[in-house]
Amino acid sequence: MGFGDAGVYVARSNGDGTFAFTPVPVIADFGFEAGGWRVEKHPRFLADVTGEGRADIVGFGDAGVYVARSNGDGTFAFTPEPVIADFGFEAGGWRVEKHPRFLADVTGDGSAEIVGFGDAGVLVGLAKGDGTFQPRPLFVIPNFGYGNNGPVEQQGPFLPDPNVGIVQASGGYSGTVFFVGGDDAARLWKWTDGMAAWQQLVPGGGASQARRFFVNPYDPSVIYLLDTDHVMRSDDGGVTWQVDASLEQQLTCGGRIPAGRDEDADGQGDHYDVVLSDMQFDPLNAGRRFAVGLGGAFLTTDGVNWQRLLDTGAMRGRPANCYFDWISQPSDPALYVSFAGRSIVKISGFGPRRRPPVRTADGHVGTTRPLPDDRVLLELDDGRSLVVDADQLQPQDDGTYLI
Repeated sequence: MGFGDAGVYVARSNGDGTFAFTPVPVIADFGFEAGGWRVEKHPRFLADVTGEGRADIVGFGDAGVYVARSNGDGTFAFTPEPVIADFGFEAGGWRVEKHPRFLADVTGDGSAEIVGFGDAGVLVGLAKGDGTFQPRPLFVIPNFGYGNNGPVEQQGPFLPDPNVGIVQASGGYSGTVFFVGGDDAARLWKWTDGMAAWQQLVPGGGASQARRFFVNPYDPSVIYLLDTDHVMRSDDGGVTWQVDASLEQQLTCGGRIPAGRDEDADGQGDHYDVVLSDMQFDPLNAGRRFAVGLGGAFLTTDGVNWQRLLDTGAMRGRPANCYFDWISQPSDPALYVSFAGRSIVKISGFGPRRRPPVRTADGHVGTTRPLPDDRVLLELDDGRSLVVDADQLQPQDDGTYLI
């Protein structure tokens, strides 16, 4: 097979060391003139990408990857449209001298995948077995690449499912616990330093799905999720789950809104048609938490008993997200709630914030004040003021902190 000026030429083997050849291109593309393909820019390979035992043509052009499927008789079926808009000279910025690309069956299903060595590492285009590929290549190894990784390094093992699309983290700079979910089966996993693999939390422990999940970013043991038909909470990092009856009662308006309502039940397609769409947590008052959903906005001050702050029966709309601002005015913190397709409302009047006391190892006492950069100002009884990282404060059973 040759890639000439006018396209692709094939000489069929006679099986005796000779060939049958007609000097007419079987595809008027992939050539120097036919398609504008260049050796220094556009690698072309022969590989079986369908699992049928026949060599197909795979070319890496300007706009991405092009495939011509073998008909099994020396001719090919070809549509001049990229099957992946990546791995190309323009689509992705891939260069022959920097970024090798290969075809190999890395899944064992008989169809060759695309394996590319980019700037940051190795990417794989998974074959569907019909000459097409998954539209989004997988980044599988942050190594073997042309470029220096710089300040970027992989955290944890490879994701437990390639369709995972949501990540949340908790615990601060050291001992950070990562939670991932959002795949088609609505599963939930967690990982932290020292674990060999991602631990699946859901399904398990009494929960069947995590259609939505919300991790307390300051305490990885506290997690909420929207299950198939209940609102559930875990206080042990996802090992066990129980229905949060008070929160569910508020979110569903006493059961008038089904907890299992589909996120697009209203047909608008923005995924906000659920009883629980977002949550926020107070970094200095572990019991104070906020939740928003179709029914309105809600608050708990003890982590158990919930009350309504905003009723969407009175203020029409669909709460989508919320943000708890405890920094701008520490004496009067506010909850901001966004309404899908409308605007943002501010809810304040939660009263003065408690400033948790702190004790030092040398016997002094004082108070804490949060700063906007994950640090805390300590004001001690001997007149000293210190700024420390929040994770240096050790919570005690009596509600104080030790440093």
